[in-house]
Amino acid sequence: MRSTLILLVLHLFFLHGLGQFSPIYLGGESPFDVGYVTSHQQACWGDYNNDGFLDILESFSAKSAYNAFSRILKNDAGIGSFSRLQAGLTDLISSVALFADFNNDGFLDALVGGDAGFIFAPRPVTLFYGTGSGFGSSRNISLAVEVSAAIVDYNSDGYSDIYLVGYGNSTGTNNPGLSELWKNDGGKGFSLVQNTGLPPTTFASTAWADFDKDGFVDAFITSRDNSTSNALANAGLYRNNGGTGSFTPVPFPSGLPGIYLGNAVWADFNGDGWLDLVYAGSYTSEDTTWATNLLLNNQGTSFTAVSPTQTGLPLGTYANLAAGDFDNDNFPDLAVSISNNTEQVDMVYQNNQAAVFSLATKLAASSASTNAALIWADYNNDGKLDLYVLTMGGNNTLYQNNVTAGSNPLPPMDVRYQ
Repeated sequence: MRSTLILLVLHLFFLHGLGQFSPIYLGGESPFDVGYVTSHQQACWGDYNNDGFLDILESFSAKSAYNAFSRILKNDAGIGSFSRLQAGLTDLISSVALFADFNNDGFLDALVGGDAGFIFAPRPVTLFYGTGSGFGSSRNISLAVEVSAAIVDYNSDGYSDIYLVGYGNSTGTNNPGLSELWKNDGGKGFSLVQNTGLPPTTFASTAWADFDKDGFVDAFITSRDNSTSNALANAGLYRNNGGTGSFTPVPFPSGLPGIYLGNAVWADFNGDGWLDLVYAGSYTSEDTTWATNLLLNNQGTSFTAVSPTQTGLPLGTYANLAAGDFDNDNFPDLAVSISNNTEQVDMVYQNNQAAVFSLATKLAASSASTNAALIWADYNNDGKLDLYVLTMGGNNTLYQNNVTAGSNPLPPMDVRYQ
């Protein structure tokens, strides 16, 4: 996998203070404008044409809940404009939208999947193979309704595998949900891994990282228990058993709730060389009880929970988190989109170099309650992370980073896993 690709979908980040991010294409006739985004959005950065500038793959619904989009925006050499590529991707929402080079031919491929427009009918999760100028042949991987995915090399063989979570072939109470690990067979196809030990999921998210430094990525999974009407949320960490395709649950600090309607992100927040975990969202079906937890990694053997009152991070539902070093001080900060059931707020929290965070800026707010998709990357190659936001009730917006940043940035984080 090329490191440029890995810059990709690492969701948001920016700001040291108000006014230090400049919005580009706020509405009007820009390529970002689709009237407004309604819900179920995902986006990813990647250089599909190998021109040295990162492009955008995105999937969402707009203007009407039944109007689905999957598309690629080509970066016009970092000058602040993008062009819509006629890529022939399937228009889907509740979606997967991820780049990776699945056949190691040097060109990024596009993985998309989800619902066709709130009709809750299973649709293929499809891989479109990149050619450098566009996308050609395709391959269906699985069937799903509402789906999230991580692109992971679980067996460390140098080929990108796929993990899918969410609703499977139907929706409703007693749906066992979806939890599928697809092994990449040397770039020639995929085979479903059996008896993984990973749990079935609905309303799920997943984030992968090698938390114990054994050379194999491990899985963190959040979901809702959909077997009863008064559903509770689950969260679990699963250790990769040496790339064999089986996983073992890792004990969590006692008393921590699970979440759904949220997500998680890995990063070394306290600078000790070990990846920590933050997750946020709802943990009851009433969607009024929320959790935001930071788990500090004790050198791969256990975790210490840090509460929001200690970290300074907000509570809420429909949460989306993004980690990245926006000010180049070598400590990952956090961008958060979160709802209090009155408004959805997009914010940036600066890491004060001890896994304690302070609010840097409130970027935007709307009356909606749904996840905003937040992705960041250095779109103009100036050495600073910029932010692209798909916002419920508003136009998709790119924010250019104008921060006077330090000279010691973290290397790009591999967020294909999250």
